[in-house]
Amino acid sequence: MPRLLRHYLAFRVSRKPYLGPCPERSGHPRCPRRQHFAQGPVTPYITMDVDGVFTVLNQVVASDMVCYLRYTQNAIVAQGMDQEQVAAMFRDHAAEELGHFQRGSDHVNQLGGSPDMDQATLQQRAHTALVSFA
Repeated sequence: MPRLLRHYLAFRVSRKPYLGPCPERSGHPRCPRRQHFAQGPVTPYITMDVDGVFTVLNQVVASDMVCYLRYTQNAIVAQGMDQEQVAAMFRDHAAEELGHFQRGSDHVNQLGGSPDMDQATLQQRAHTALVSFA
């Protein structure tokens, strides 16, 4: 039986997280895998610009929030014969954008940053515009 298949089947039978073959015991507190896990997602070995990642993720968060507001506004002002269907479609899109917003904010938080939700600069950071119907 191939080694990879053997490890896969062992994982499926045991239902324990598979940490792979380790020269040390995986559950031991001094295991190298546990030490790297305790460092979190931003370690000295990361070669990317973390501040640049924060900037891009905050732009994504701002764009998703603007899209959420725009879809919600469209759902509220929908008129006409198919008003209910159109409003329901916009509400579905708004819920999807809100999920994107929450995931983007979670990613910023996981990397040790704080999502920028400043309403004064929201439209400047977003890659889409919020147009008012008033």
